[in-house]
Amino acid sequence: MKFILKPVDTFFFRNHKALVPGEDSEATGLFPPRPGTVYGALRSAYIHEISDFNTFRQQTDAKLLHWMGSTTSIGEFRLQAHFWQDQHDLVFPCPFDHQVVEQQDEVAKGLRLRLVEEPEAQTWGSDQAQNRLYGRTEAKSKSPANRYVYRKELEESLLTGGDLTVHPLSRWIAVEPKIGIAHDWRTKQTKKGMFYSMGMLRFVEDVQLVAYSNAAPADFRSVDYVSLGGKQRPWNLKVATSDLKCNISPDDLIQAIENTGIARIILLTPAVWDAGTRPSCWDPVTDELIIGAQRYPVLTAAIGRPMLIGGWDIANNRPKPRQNAVPAGTVLYLKVEKNTAANLVKYLHEQNFSDQLTHEGYGYTWVGCGQIEQ
Repeated sequence: MKFILKPVDTFFFRNHKALVPGEDSEATGLFPPRPGTVYGALRSAYIHEISDFNTFRQQTDAKLLHWMGSTTSIGEFRLQAHFWQDQHDLVFPCPFDHQVVEQQDEVAKGLRLRLVEEPEAQTWGSDQAQNRLYGRTEAKSKSPANRYVYRKELEESLLTGGDLTVHPLSRWIAVEPKIGIAHDWRTKQTKKGMFYSMGMLRFVEDVQLVAYSNAAPADFRSVDYVSLGGKQRPWNLKVATSDLKCNISPDDLIQAIENTGIARIILLTPAVWDAGTRPSCWDPVTDELIIGAQRYPVLTAAIGRPMLIGGWDIANNRPKPRQNAVPAGTVLYLKVEKNTAANLVKYLHEQNFSDQLTHEGYGYTWVGCGQIEQ
C-alpha cells in the first residue's frame, strides 16, 4: 500500500532544538521528517476518522485495537519506509560511501569511494582496521549528507558500482521565512521581546511525500486529510496499491555479491541500533554480523553523524525519551563467503534492519555488491 501525502500549504517539521520566544529568535526545522512523525500522523488520522481518542485509550473498539493497538501496544498497522517523489522518480538519500564533487547547476557527481585493503594499517592505524575507503579525486568535495539521488540510478549502482548524479534538497524544497510574535494566552495580547522567525517549507514542483506499508493494510479510503508536522498543518491523503520494490532481481544481486565476495548494506531510512553504530547482531569480539545463523565480517563502514529522535508521548503528556539513530545513507561493507550471499539478501534486502521502531519505518535497507580495489 502506498500513502500519497500532499501539503495544503506550507509546512514545518521541528527538530530536537527548543524554541523559547524571547530567548531564541529563530526556529529551524528539518526535512525529511522522522519516520515516527509520518507513522504517528497516519495513525492519528485513522483513529480520528473511524472512532475517537477516548475510545482508543479505553481499548473498547476491537477494530481500532487490532490495527492501531493501544497506548502501550503496537497494532497491525506498520510502515515500511517513507520518501518523496517528483514527476521523475522516488528520491533516496545519497549513500555515504560516495565522494560528492559539485558541477554546474547545483548538480553534483557522487563518485564511489575506493575500498582498499591495507593489512599494514593494523600496525599504524588507530582503529587497527585492514580496510579503508578512499576518495577518487583531489577535487574539492562536499559531504554526501543532505544530498539525494533518484531511485533508478541507485538501483543500477547496486550491481555496477557506478557513480551517481547527486542533487541538493533545494531541488525539491523552498524555504519561506515566517515572522511571528508570542501572545499571552490569558490576555491575548502580544508579549514584549517575544519576536521570532521560522523557515516554513514548500515543495517547489509537483512533489509528494509517500509512505509505504507491506503489512496487511488497514482501510484508509475514508481518510482524506492528515495533520502532519508543526502547527498541525493539513495534508491531503490518497491511497494507492503500489508497493515499494527494488527493480533489480534478487538473483542478480546474489550473483554479483558472490562474484566479488563483498556486500554493501545501505540504510535508506534511519536505524536505531542497540550497539550504537552497529546492530545487536554484531559480535564485538570477532567484528562480525550474525545474519540468519551466518557470520559476515565487517570490513568498514561509512556512517554520518547520529540523529536524535524522540517526539511527544500523547498518552502520558510528556516528551518521549531521546535516543540516537544511525542516519539514512549509512553503508556497511561486509565480507561474504561463497554460497552465503543468498542468505544475506533474504534477511536484509528490502527489509527493516533496525533493533527498534521497525513498525515506524526505521532501518529500511537495500543490499548491493562492492569490491576491493588497488
